[in-house]
Amino acid sequence: MTLDLDELIVDWDCPPGELRARVVTGRDGDELLQLRVDLGVMQMFPGGRPDGERYRGLPTVREFITHEVRLGGHELAAEDWQELERELLQLNYRRMAFATVADDALRADDEEHARRYLRCALADVHACLANLDLLKNQATERESNLGLLPTLLFDRARLQAQLRIVEGQFETAIE
Repeated sequence: MTLDLDELIVDWDCPPGELRARVVTGRDGDELLQLRVDLGVMQMFPGGRPDGERYRGLPTVREFITHEVRLGGHELAAEDWQELERELLQLNYRRMAFATVADDALRADDEEHARRYLRCALADVHACLANLDLLKNQATERESNLGLLPTLLFDRARLQAQLRIVEGQFETAIE
């Protein structure tokens, strides 16, 4: 077995400044989402955390932190906040990948897949916004990710409009 990634990307060009994404089937038969970047490929799980891991027994870091804050009693570790930032970045990459495959489906007039991937991209936008909201309330040097907010808000509006158009809700899309 060769470990050279060139076999994965030999026919999958990625011009500088552009994104390419695709949905593939893994060895276990489950779907995986791949994002082509100029230096290789990122592979993510389409549901839950993009890395497929749980965090301290919960599906996401955000759920863990929210749970701990609700319980009160002890301070969260710096590691928890760092992992929330990492999860935010992973979700943002997956959002971009889902938006890209949704755009590809729209170009191919595949409304079923476009609808599915637009919903997935929107779910990741909402997860990113929720993570940013938690980070915003953290009193450390977490402001570097707040620059992502305008992009997420713009993309949310764009994706919602595209989804409404696919669903035939043209007036709602305009609003």
